[in-house]
Formats: sequence, structure tokens, C-alpha cells
Amino acid sequence: MTVTTRAEKGAKLTNAEMDSNIHSLNWRHGGTLASAATLTTTDEYNYFDVSGTASVSGISNRSNGYIVRLAFLSDGGTLVHNASSFVLPGNANITWAAGDVAMFVNTATNNWKCISYTKQSLSPADYFTTSAVDGDLLPDTTNTRNLGSTT
Repeated sequence: MTVTTRAEKGAKLTNAEMDSNIHSLNWRHGGTLASAATLTTTDEYNYFDVSGTASVSGISNRSNGYIVRLAFLSDGGTLVHNASSFVLPGNANITWAAGDVAMFVNTATNNWKCISYTKQSLSPADYFTTSAVDGDLLPDTTNTRNLGSTT
């Protein structure tokens, strides 16, 4: 029996199908969005730059499993946590800085969960400490940095 995937048939795969079928995402840059209470994205693109400092508390609805990557261009805007519709790490608001990157997955109608948030300002020193014995880098188990905090 031969199994033919939708991709082999030439069908356009959805964002979620790309991840589950070929284990990678094809990031398609959709340009720059002005920060607003709800960021309006389009189905054709899944990667956007965000300019401005207006608070963001949601993303326009996409299909379940749709993944969006946001790269922030300026300092001082806020992602506003909502326990059901805009879930952020640490269950707290995040003040972004230029260079920060967030990835969200649509978990249900108008519900988004941040699955990754990378602060541009973090360095390897935030994650590792040097061993006193041989100088090797070890995971820093004493670091209590909370990516969901506003500091």
C-alpha cells in the first residue's frame, strides 16, 4: 500500500500540517504590524514584525494549531496576559524590548498561548554558571529569572 500525503499531491499545507507532516515550519514574513489591542494577521503569513508600544492582548483568529511568530522592533510595549484567551509565560504581562521574539499557537477560537518567548537581552550567562572545579559551563539552577515578569 502506498500512502500519498497532501504535500505530495501538491496541496497547500496549513501551518499546523507543516509542523505535523514535515516537522518544520516555513516562516513566511508578512511585514510589520502596528501594535494594537488585537494584532490582525493573515492566513498567508505566520511571521510578523511588531512596531510601536500599544498594549497587545490578542491576535486575530486563525485555525486551531496555527502558529505565529512575532518579532518586536521597539522597546516598551506590553503583552497583556489573559488566563483563557492570551496565555503568557508565568501567567503575567510581559513588557517587550526591541529584538524580543514570541511564538504563539492558536489553541481554540480566539484563544492564543505563548509557547516561546525569547528576550533579546538575555545572554548565556543568564542560563549557565562556571564550575568552580574545572571551569565548565553548567546549568545555573540558582537563576530565578521569570520570563513572565515585567522586569
